[in-house]
Amino acid sequence: MPLLLITVSALSGLEAFRLGVADGPFHGLHLALYEAATWISRQTPPDSVIGSFNAGTISYFSKRRTVNLDGAMNYSVIPAIRGRCIADYIRANGITHLADVESQLDTIMDDFSGEAEWPRTYQEVFAIDGTFHGDRRLRIVVLRRENPLAP
Repeated sequence: MPLLLITVSALSGLEAFRLGVADGPFHGLHLALYEAATWISRQTPPDSVIGSFNAGTISYFSKRRTVNLDGAMNYSVIPAIRGRCIADYIRANGITHLADVESQLDTIMDDFSGEAEWPRTYQEVFAIDGTFHGDRRLRIVVLRRENPLAP
């Protein structure tokens, strides 16, 4: 019986990794976020402030102050999420760049920024493709605010 459990566990783990749903050091999403973070550390000024909804990898490897925008680790953003005015929060906190999965960033900012034209205030400065759950393609982007001090 123990041999059967070990065999089933090993085969399940291998299949999960093959499908890209296993969390590991080379998971496609994590690798793409890591590449974005290392680009940020090399190519942005040291006083840059990065905003991200998936902030863990970006925060750790970018060596830049990073503000979590999803409310999980930063409760101060929750009123801005509820009020659908994240763009005001971004300006008030001096966030100079956004770094995240492009589709998630677009959806969240479209719904919660409070500014229909939010993309016009950003310029894409880095992008990399990645995969998630095996064959789902993702694009990680870093966007720079054109004028971080503007209202």
